[in-house]
Amino acid sequence: MEKRAEMYDYIERGRQCYQLLQDDLSRKIFEIRLVLDYNASRENVKKLVALSEQQTWMDAMEESIFSITRKMKEDPKKLVLYGTNVTGRTIAECLLEKGVEFYGFCGRRAKEFPNGLMGKPVILPEYLFQSSDAFYVIVSACESADEITNILKENHFPEEQILFNFKPENMEDYQYFDFPSLFRRGTALVDGGCLNCRTSYLFVDWCEGEYSKIFAFEPDPISASICEENLSIKKIKNFHLIQAGLSDHEGEVMFRTGLYNCSHIVQEDSKEENIVAIPVTTIDHTVGEETVGFIKMDIEGAEFDALHGAKGVIVRDKPLLAISAYHRIGDMLAIMDYLRGLVPEYRFWLRHYSVGTADTVLYASIDKNSGISCTK
Repeated sequence: MEKRAEMYDYIERGRQCYQLLQDDLSRKIFEIRLVLDYNASRENVKKLVALSEQQTWMDAMEESIFSITRKMKEDPKKLVLYGTNVTGRTIAECLLEKGVEFYGFCGRRAKEFPNGLMGKPVILPEYLFQSSDAFYVIVSACESADEITNILKENHFPEEQILFNFKPENMEDYQYFDFPSLFRRGTALVDGGCLNCRTSYLFVDWCEGEYSKIFAFEPDPISASICEENLSIKKIKNFHLIQAGLSDHEGEVMFRTGLYNCSHIVQEDSKEENIVAIPVTTIDHTVGEETVGFIKMDIEGAEFDALHGAKGVIVRDKPLLAISAYHRIGDMLAIMDYLRGLVPEYRFWLRHYSVGTADTVLYASIDKNSGISCTK
């Protein structure tokens, strides 16, 4: 009976969260993300992507596969996808779905995949350049697609063997910033996972400089150094870089560094490489009495704990929230349920920004009048 009661409680909490979603698009994303927690099939991923502005890109990619197949029949060579991120894997899945075999992947991070990726080898760019006559390339690295195409050309890789440069629409410029009318100008931003300060720069433009402070958290030593380098070139007023992770407590944790936007907290007994100890802190401890109007978090699965460490600020200031809600199974519902318990006035929106399962953002605000978002 106890398990049965827990199941009904879970369903009821999900129903209550669903009722707090403010538009049809949010409700559709909510429904498919719940399904993906149980079945992350290619078909279900496509349904999620169809709810973003990347669907046009997906359609164009699938239409291009016929041309790829014809080219490979006319002049057989090994097909390599240059890019190991979500875009590359999405293209790989699409190729396999259509019966197009490919050799493997290529990328500067090849050594991080000693056992390959999706059952395929991952080679270094140097190997590709040295054996250029044997390969076709599909550039599949999203934000760095143009850069990679230029690198191929500079290393004398035959341009006619670069079959396609698949570059999805760059949605980074408004990821986390879809509802400008919900930000109370003159208040502070907490940028959780600032990476290279790009989000903070975008925020400054987005609110036309009308903010009090920016608290930017970046625990990865490599990314933090990139932030400092960028800030030495283009400064941001009232910007505070905190080289620590966000959690529900003050202390120290183990951290997998060197993965750029995928670096993450690990378990103490993790066997992963490049593990370092980093400090963690809480938003409540760091911001003090400063009024916070916006909290953005993309911290690779640590969002739920970090929100517990922001309980005081959230209850006190009721800021606009833009929280990544996809890193762990159950994150979306757990985060929504926690937030509505803290601030019953919160209402929610969901938006999706990638060609895979990554980059679903949960927005929360006490203001029901959101205006028009960037993604319709």
